[in-house]
Amino acid sequence: MTTRTDPALAPIVKTLSVKANPERAFDVFARQMGDWWPVHRMAVSPGAKGAPPRAVTVEPFAGGRIYETAPDGEEFDWGVIAVFEPGRRLEFSWYPGLPPEKATRVGVRFEAEGQGCRVTLVHDGWEGRPGGREARPDYVTGWDYVFGQCYGGYLEPA
Repeated sequence: MTTRTDPALAPIVKTLSVKANPERAFDVFARQMGDWWPVHRMAVSPGAKGAPPRAVTVEPFAGGRIYETAPDGEEFDWGVIAVFEPGRRLEFSWYPGLPPEKATRVGVRFEAEGQGCRVTLVHDGWEGRPGGREARPDYVTGWDYVFGQCYGGYLEPA
């Protein structure tokens, strides 16, 4: 029997210290995701002649969608916002390119730290996702790039 203590299903935890206050760090993560998300590498829509998606959108409220807009205007859901607390935390289901029943969960917390902010991302729910054990390793390195390099680099690390 598999439990949460199984390392192959453990939550992925990534932490950054950035030169932004919690409100700005939250705003960039949630409201400006389309500016820092690496759509050239991490997108699910089939590109029209290799073109990247037109946009990545986070609807700023609980129940809002996170979605990608393809070059032809078609929308592809990535997740649904469960908690939207500006400057504090954001939680959402996560299933880019998959049906919603394969969703995992992502939570992001923003905490003041000196002149900046500590941002912690926790991606869990692998035990409830069909194929979670196989998918999780790609997300470990994927979040290093997307969260660490792209988001963190956009905000300027502390």
